[in-house]
Amino acid sequence: MLQMQARLSRLATEMQQMAQQSTPQFARGHHGRAVSLAYDKTLLQACALAGVPVPDEDGGPATRLLAEANLLRAGWRW
Repeated sequence: MLQMQARLSRLATEMQQMAQQSTPQFARGHHGRAVSLAYDKTLLQACALAGVPVPDEDGGPATRLLAEANLLRAGWRW
């Protein structure tokens, strides 16, 4: 579980850093999408590992919010 929390923390930090960069470039956009997808997939894996409800995997913002809320409710921090 600690490895999963560490992975979520690294991905969340990387997403925040990318959001703060002001110069858009094609490679940065592609990398940003890849990090976002990896974060979402890791969230769903963490939900399954923690035994909390896994939201529908539609990939939308609501899925991410529900997964984060379920993990936080279960005591996860990242």
